[in-house]
Amino acid sequence: MPARDLAIAVEAIDARNTERAYGIAEFDKWIGDYDSVCDTPMNLLVKELIEAYPEAKVILTTRDPAKWRKSIENSILIIDKWRVWGYLPLISPDCAAFIKMMHKMDEVMDGYSIAALNRHNAGIREVVPKGKLLEFTLGEDGWKELCEFIELPQPEGEFPNVNDGKLFATMHVVLINIWVIKALKDAAVRVAPWAILLGSMWFVKRLGYF
Repeated sequence: MPARDLAIAVEAIDARNTERAYGIAEFDKWIGDYDSVCDTPMNLLVKELIEAYPEAKVILTTRDPAKWRKSIENSILIIDKWRVWGYLPLISPDCAAFIKMMHKMDEVMDGYSIAALNRHNAGIREVVPKGKLLEFTLGEDGWKELCEFIELPQPEGEFPNVNDGKLFATMHVVLINIWVIKALKDAAVRVAPWAILLGSMWFVKRLGYF
């Protein structure tokens, strides 16, 4: 998600439960080209999204809260301690916007506590209209439950059950590399004209013109 969209996400989260809360006009400009959305930041905007799109179907993934917390400890809470977050935002606007959005997630989820998880799930059950919600239990439900709910043919093969902390970390490493490369390219664009100018001045001086 580019910095622009991340900034919009922070704005939308801050506007919740206020007169500035996002409605269908704002969401259409932001995500109108998509058929579905998931994960952060959309899981923090369920009430506003349902009010904007009352016919939308919602899939709430659930699992044993203790296992969920253990998974968080083995993934997000480890990645949060990486030193790179201390300096990469200084050179990458995308990274800075990402961290700002994740801070919003931390605030809402109260440090990813089990109580916050239960509160989040209860809030979704409360706002999603009857018949529009599927509670999908990880490790138990599969293609059958999902495809019946979204009214699409069931694909062949086993439903993928992947919960790999190393893969999650690798995804963040890739993201960091993308931000670094982009920052270096942006820096090169800014520095190149000055480098050319200074190089030209040095060359002219060597020729004895000044």
